[in-house]
Amino acid sequence: MMWLPGLLLGIMALVGHSEQGCSGEYHFGINYPDDNLETLEDSGSPQECQTSCQANTTCMGWVWVPTTKKCQLKSRMSKPKTARNTVSGKRDACPMSTGGPVDGGWSDWEGWSVCGQDCQRTRTRACDQPTPKLGGSFCSDENMQKEACSGTYCPGQCSVLQTSSPTTQLSDEDHPWRGNIVMGDLHLCADGWDLLAAQVACAQLGLGRPWEVTGPGRFPAPKFPVYRNTTPVCSGTEDSLEKCQQRKTPEPCSSGPAGVVCSRVLHGDSGIKLDGQLVCVKDFMDLEAIAVCRQLGYGSGEAAAGSTVVTD
Repeated sequence: MMWLPGLLLGIMALVGHSEQGCSGEYHFGINYPDDNLETLEDSGSPQECQTSCQANTTCMGWVWVPTTKKCQLKSRMSKPKTARNTVSGKRDACPMSTGGPVDGGWSDWEGWSVCGQDCQRTRTRACDQPTPKLGGSFCSDENMQKEACSGTYCPGQCSVLQTSSPTTQLSDEDHPWRGNIVMGDLHLCADGWDLLAAQVACAQLGLGRPWEVTGPGRFPAPKFPVYRNTTPVCSGTEDSLEKCQQRKTPEPCSSGPAGVVCSRVLHGDSGIKLDGQLVCVKDFMDLEAIAVCRQLGYGSGEAAAGSTVVTD
C-alpha cells in the first residue's frame, strides 16, 4: 500500500506541471476566422472553452464569444483579425487568475455624418469604454442615432441651400460664358465636379449646354482661393446649383477650382439668347439662323417668324 501516496504525489506533480507549463495569455478583441474545427454552443466561460480545446487532440486554439456563449475550436491560430467582443487563446494559454466579467460601456458619440439621399444624417458610438470581457454584458440601447437634416447640407427636396437670388457666376468677366465657378464669393472645388453639375450651372446663367467641364489651370484663379466646403451633386434637372444635393468637400481642396465653358447660344420658349440676352428679331436672317443651329448641334437651319429657328 506504500505506492498510493507516491501515485497521488505524481498526479499532483502532473497538475502542477500543467499549470506552470502554460504559455501565452488570453486575448480580447481578436478573432481567428479560419481553420474552424468545431463550434460548441452554451460555453459558459473562456476557461470552459479552453478546457474543451484541451480535450480535443487536434485543437490548437479557441475563440469564445461572450454575447452568444459560443466556443470555436481551431486547428491552428492564423490570420488574426480584430473583433468587437471575443476572448481567444492558444490551447495552453495561461488562464485568467483574477478578475471576473466586465460589462461594456459606451464611448462618446462620433460626429454627425453628411446628409444622405433620404435627408437623414447619422452618428455612431462604440461599446469599448470598457469593452465587455469574460462574459460581461454588451452595452444596451443603440449604437447609432439618426435624425432629419436641415440647413445647407440637405439634398433632394428637403431643406437645401436657401438664397434670395442666384449666387452662381463665372470668374472670367471679359468672357461671361466661361470661367471658374464662384458661388457667392467662394470658389468651387473641382473634387466631384461633373457634367451634370456643369449643365445646371450653364442653364442657371442663361447659357447653352456645357462644352467643356474644366479643372485647375484652365482659367486664372487667385493664388490662394477660398473654397466652398461643399460641392453640388446634381441630377441635371435642377434650375440652380443651390438646389442640388450638397456633398462635403475634403479639406483642404487638393483638386483646384472647378470651371466650365458654356455654349453662348440658348434656344428656349422665349426665343434665342446670346450670352444670356435675348436676340432681337430685326436683321436675324438665314445666315444667323444657320450659325445658331450649328452652335446648338444641328446641321443647318433658316430664320422663321418670331425669331424662332427651324432646324434639320
